[in-house]
Amino acid sequence: CSHITGALIYTAQTTLSGFSLETHDIQGQGWVNINGKGGFNTPHDHGSFHWSGCYYALVPETAEERSGNIEFLDPRGCVGFNPAEVSLIFAPKFQVAPKAGQMLIFPSYLRHWVYPNQEDADRISIAFNARIVRRVLAASDVVSPISADPVGRP
Repeated sequence: CSHITGALIYTAQTTLSGFSLETHDIQGQGWVNINGKGGFNTPHDHGSFHWSGCYYALVPETAEERSGNIEFLDPRGCVGFNPAEVSLIFAPKFQVAPKAGQMLIFPSYLRHWVYPNQEDADRISIAFNARIVRRVLAASDVVSPISADPVGRP
């Protein structure tokens, strides 16, 4: 759990201008996914949060090309209209073949799904969502209307 918290703090610090643990809280939720043989997750997003992620605790070895892969779908819709010019950055889909011990963090609005696990062993992951919330300021931290006047009138 501390690895997830640390990764979320790092993500917020490196991507959000003005983020500070002194002025913001990270609210979150998490759950465990256990996908046995044939188990998968349908396309979905976590739009009411800022960041989502997954820590892969157990990923069975597989010979199948897509077994248990997570696939992200481009939310821009029309991307990839010219297949001759598509590069990885403009592809309408992006797959990751997870490895045990790996963690992914991505914007919560990004639609994604997980391919069926084709192996007899379970694939176990810890999924999580997080939102950044500005703390309510104490009365002493609030700028009074008088001191906020740019001319300095009383």
